Amino acid sequence: MARAKSAKAINDPRRMQLLQIIKERGPLTQGQLAKLTGMSWGTLQWHLYVLEREGLIKRIRQGALVYYATPEQALA
Repeated sequence: MARAKSAKAINDPRRMQLLQIIKERGPLTQGQLAKLTGMSWGTLQWHLYVLEREGLIKRIRQGALVYYATPEQALA
């Protein structure tokens, strides 16, 4: 069941784009992702939430900044 949800989560082209950017560039802030994708703040927040909920990305807090990374990058 979890696998089906994850597959559905990355079925959206915008979420696939976000995941690909994070995999290629490493941990990024929401502001950096907004500039790279051209998505509105609210749309970006929703897609990041879905990816995080499905375990495809993790949120990393460093001081006042929050970075989004893949689970593998978060461990490094």
